[in-house]
Amino acid sequence: MNQTILLNIGDVKKQTGYRSTQTIYNKMASEGFPRPISIGDRSKRWLLSEVEAWVQEQIKKSRGEV
Repeated sequence: MNQTILLNIGDVKKQTGYRSTQTIYNKMASEGFPRPISIGDRSKRWLLSEVEAWVQEQIKKSRGEV
């Protein structure tokens, strides 16, 4: 069975090492950071798989592998 794991903004910060919510939103606008999904009127979540893929891409870029 394929399990989808959703992250809140605090979890996203832990996964990326960013401290600021604004940094996450800036990365969405300028560097292709995954966009959240809406799970309610005022609730957003990110897919763990998308955040992990973005982090791996940043690692490759920093090492000149892309």
